[in-house]
Amino acid sequence: MNLKINKKKFITTTCYIVYVLISLVCVLELNTLGVNQWLANISYVIISNFILQIFFAKILKIKLFSISVLFVVLLYLFHFGQLLVAGLFPLYQSYTFDYISILDLNYLKETTFICIFFIDMFFLGIVISNKNNKYMILEINSEYEKQQLSVIRKIGWIMFVFSFPIEVCIDFVKLLGALSGGYSAAIDSTSSIPGVVGALGNFMFTAIGILLIGYKNNTTKAKNILYLVVAYCLIMMFTGNRGHQVAALIAFSYIANKTFFKVSAKKALFVVLIIFLGITFLNIIFVSRSNGIYYIVSNFPELVENQLEKSMILETLASFGGTIYTPYLVVTDNIIKSRQISYGLTYLYSLASILPDVGIFTDINSLAIFQKALNGSALGGSVIGELFYNFKYFGSIFAVLIGILINKFSMNLEKYLFQKEYIKAIFYLPILFNILWWVRGCFTDMVRPVVWQWVFIWILLYFYDKKKKRLYYH
Repeated sequence: MNLKINKKKFITTTCYIVYVLISLVCVLELNTLGVNQWLANISYVIISNFILQIFFAKILKIKLFSISVLFVVLLYLFHFGQLLVAGLFPLYQSYTFDYISILDLNYLKETTFICIFFIDMFFLGIVISNKNNKYMILEINSEYEKQQLSVIRKIGWIMFVFSFPIEVCIDFVKLLGALSGGYSAAIDSTSSIPGVVGALGNFMFTAIGILLIGYKNNTTKAKNILYLVVAYCLIMMFTGNRGHQVAALIAFSYIANKTFFKVSAKKALFVVLIIFLGITFLNIIFVSRSNGIYYIVSNFPELVENQLEKSMILETLASFGGTIYTPYLVVTDNIIKSRQISYGLTYLYSLASILPDVGIFTDINSLAIFQKALNGSALGGSVIGELFYNFKYFGSIFAVLIGILINKFSMNLEKYLFQKEYIKAIFYLPILFNILWWVRGCFTDMVRPVVWQWVFIWILLYFYDKKKKRLYYH
């Protein structure tokens, strides 16, 4: 049996590598085309790539609603959204600022090749690390499960009570900024807030995830918590900052689906409707975020009408898909300035973010944010851009390793939730809420929240369960 599985995996992996080589050669061949032809043809290659990767995932029985596949989907959405709109619908006029129209074509071609190549390598790591997801059902008695869930609820509420006031204060400052001057003012309003405070506020999202697991057997409470946090995230999108909220909502949806909210056909139709309304809302926020909250509220009916006249899918692709600008700036920085390879320094500097921004650590933590070294303002990050910034094309090797780690993380979290090993599962939640944002963030954004939350959870376990060794290693 194992021999057959290994043989199937070997054949599938080999076929995938052959396909990647062929597709990359095709991408290079397309570089001789003019702008319109190139945009159209490269769009077909990107879509083919995505479809084939989903196909390989199905062959290897990788669940489509897994963290691994969600990570890949977000890579495509954030890095190629605008390029696909420009390539497949060249006459479409989006409300979104069009990066593709202002970028140098030659640099854009190289950037696109790099993004496709690195996404292929991320997925290769997922393919080679995947195992059969038929997890063994552990014989866990109901008393042990109740004991775990009780401890988890205590941890979740303590983390929530500790972090909620901090996060609300930060978000309130953002809302005030958005009221006065839109998205840029909302960002500027929190620039003076220490990173330590933001990291402590970030505990709230993990706390809510823990509570969703803790109340899995009380679906009414679990659903109420889910609905409240969805409402909160939607309200905070009025600041114009949608990325973190979207990543959080995806993470909450994943936890709910794996614990208490199994999707039936009727629920699926309801979810589709909610997604439609949500995406329309997100597009309104994106288009109007520079004008402030008053503008959005006073012109809301007109904004909704304008959005419904536009294509919901194309507007979503355009509004989310500008992240390619960051790796583009890395490419131009390498070519124009002949910048030397960084040999992973931003990742090493990121380790210093575990410590507060005091003295020399303030400067080190600043150096860890790679996009600050680029020639642009208010830039978002990019996991691809950071890899290329540090290692150039050698970053593809690390992309494979990251793919392996993400898939191991995905399989372990799903396994512990399935086997009702909830104490082990909650240690994965800090990573879950940060790894989805990493697609358009940078490594240093993850380190401090994840490590601090791990320590916080461990301390709470220590004080709330004197028999933690039996509970944890059951």
